[in-house]
Amino acid sequence: MMRVLVTGGTGFIGSHIVERLLFEGHSVVVAKRPSSSLKWLPADKIDMVDAPAENLEALKKVLPEIDAVIHVAGITRANSRGDFFRVNASAVTELLGLCDKYASTMKRFILISSLSAAGCSQNGCPIDETQCESPYTPYGESKRAGELAALEYKNRFDVAILRP
Repeated sequence: MMRVLVTGGTGFIGSHIVERLLFEGHSVVVAKRPSSSLKWLPADKIDMVDAPAENLEALKKVLPEIDAVIHVAGITRANSRGDFFRVNASAVTELLGLCDKYASTMKRFILISSLSAAGCSQNGCPIDETQCESPYTPYGESKRAGELAALEYKNRFDVAILRP
């Protein structure tokens, strides 16, 4: 059994991850915005911490007891390119730094990214891991920047990047 921090655990994908972790017997901490709806979460079975992307400092208190982080939090719509990068890239970098400094028992960091980080296929051929990424939207570029930030830590702890 592990203690897992899930960022974005109040959202659609995050809430299903939380549900599965609980089903498997893990202890779950959800990092959320103060305004987040808890409608999809069994609040009595999880611990929560208010830690929006703009202020992750509150995670310092819980990271020493965390075995794994699943970073789902992100935005798909924004008013500007800067907003995408602030949440989908800079917040990832900040979270990784906090994990490196405070999560001494953490075994794995899982980043939920996006196919948009890869970009479009060329000539109708499927994209695979051997092709260079070429995101074509600010959203995709910001998600790719988050992936690159995560890869910077691959020698410090186990990093996995998923593109649902």
